[in-house]
Amino acid sequence: MRFLISTLCTTAAIAVLAACSGNMATPATPSTGYGVPLHVAPLGTTGRPAEIYNYFQTTASLPPSHPTPNDFEVNFSGNEIGEICGTGNPPCLQQPLYGVYNPFCPPSSGPSNPCYPTVTYSPGPNITTVEYAGPTLYQNVPSQPGDYHFGLFAGFGNSQQQQDRLYGCGYWTLANAPSVQQPFVNVNWSPGVLKSKNWAYAEVYVSVALKPKGTTAAGFWTEIAYVPKGGAQPTLTFSNNGTQTLYVTSSGIVPDQTVPTDPSCRTNAACAEDMTILANLNFGGSPPPGFTGSPFSTSTAPGAWRSMPTARYT
Repeated sequence: MRFLISTLCTTAAIAVLAACSGNMATPATPSTGYGVPLHVAPLGTTGRPAEIYNYFQTTASLPPSHPTPNDFEVNFSGNEIGEICGTGNPPCLQQPLYGVYNPFCPPSSGPSNPCYPTVTYSPGPNITTVEYAGPTLYQNVPSQPGDYHFGLFAGFGNSQQQQDRLYGCGYWTLANAPSVQQPFVNVNWSPGVLKSKNWAYAEVYVSVALKPKGTTAAGFWTEIAYVPKGGAQPTLTFSNNGTQTLYVTSSGIVPDQTVPTDPSCRTNAACAEDMTILANLNFGGSPPPGFTGSPFSTSTAPGAWRSMPTARYT
């Protein structure tokens, strides 16, 4: 096993690409929580369905007596505005994220009055920044105190033809104080397939700590599209593009989930079916491994407490 280092992501300083890969080979029972049928008739040959994220961050890593964050940003390598916003930006209408998906959006917001994140590209460092910002950081999921939830759609439909998906890293920004890097775990399936008639989703959950046996600092639900081969699980790559070593506290997979059947979802990442899937990616709709009612099978990689250092396994 060898290591490759690369400076793909910039936060307050240059971040270092990292990844660990493995085959999530434990069988699982497909979840039917999305309210859409499994194994529906294919739409024909299409590009990859959107990646759908719902993730939470905590403020545990912030220094004592820190000011309240006024912004959370995710940096992606390269110009990814088309993958995140399509052709409409600003505002980024593909990201109609209201209160439960954006903690800087007032709790009174809803589908009819979302808070679109600001999405910009900086050619110098070659990064795309998704910025959730506002004067108040709300506890947007009251049943999970201390966890701040964010949603994101990316890489949708025929608008993208990339073999690899987005690689990001995140940080809190504070008024009159340096920004603070936060964990961000990327999940990728990249066997070279760009179009298929047989897409399926794997729902993946990964949570991480900043030290061995530490308290969970962030958790990530990701819907990642892949092409099934019989009953085999997809081989997925997990990457940590930050400068902190991350320690996996929990991980699991629910494979072979249906992708949206509405053709409009190929050009509109925030279509009704995608929004329904996003609404399921949380402690209530898809409890993580070990929680009552969890649909996940415990994954074999990244296994519990396996670290994700700042280097790439190949």
